[in-house]
Amino acid sequence: MLLPGTLYFALELTVWTGEMGFYDPVVDGEMPSPAYLVTIGQFADIAAREMHRETGTDLDLTCALGPGRYETLVCPDAIDNIPVLTFTVPWTLTDAELNAPSAAYLANFATNLAEAHG
Repeated sequence: MLLPGTLYFALELTVWTGEMGFYDPVVDGEMPSPAYLVTIGQFADIAAREMHRETGTDLDLTCALGPGRYETLVCPDAIDNIPVLTFTVPWTLTDAELNAPSAAYLANFATNLAEAHG
């Protein structure tokens, strides 16, 4: 699918030794993205893991959950009347200190996009 907005890389992720990818839904443009059909519980579990929170509890999927990375929930679209949800940071591309991701992190993005978009 194509999401309105753009992908950018900022902050540092020690696991990948480079910058993390974030979604800015406000910037003009389109960003290719894979889409997965998951339950609310599965989405809450994925989000909790990315936010370093306790898993197994339901999240309020209507608001920002906190000021940190991946704690702002966004619904940029719908597929067959099913909301498309993702999470990102509360700041925008223009507020971020940009830097390049590691080759391994970028390869992971490329693999996921190739699987979704051929």
